[in-house]
Amino acid sequence: MGVWIKQLTFQLIGVAIPPHFFRDCAATTMALSSAEHARGIRAILGHASDRTSERHYNQASAIEAGRELQDIVLKRRKAAKISKMRI
Repeated sequence: MGVWIKQLTFQLIGVAIPPHFFRDCAATTMALSSAEHARGIRAILGHASDRTSERHYNQASAIEAGRELQDIVLKRRKAAKISKMRI
């Protein structure tokens, strides 16, 4: 099944995506949506321990922190551009 999914994704989008990546995306999306959903990762994906689920929650936290940093940088760049235009 894994080989078939990789072949199919390659045919459809030009990139071979292994099935595990879909699980990883699902877990990370759950963690991004809310802490409550993050607690359900273990049960839904059948992880043996909370450590694997915590990794997805940490990954989601890093993604969110990156987005916040990007927003700050863009706001400061915009403010700097406006300041230069006034001079």
